[in-house]
Amino acid sequence: MTTAATTPDMDKRPSFLRQVRDALELVFSSRTAVVGLAIALFWLGVGLLSLFWTPYPPNAQMFGANQP
Repeated sequence: MTTAATTPDMDKRPSFLRQVRDALELVFSSRTAVVGLAIALFWLGVGLLSLFWTPYPPNAQMFGANQP
């Protein structure tokens, strides 16, 4: 049984961390992308904060306020 020989000209796939770093460099090189990312992260933070900040459960119904 023979195996395929590796050649030095075969490109290795970059590591996951290298791919993430390249993607972040691409995003942070554009001012528009940075502003858009900041806006999206702001609203994500507001949404997550609202889960802990609101005093009532999201499905609670307050019928007493509408009673005469």
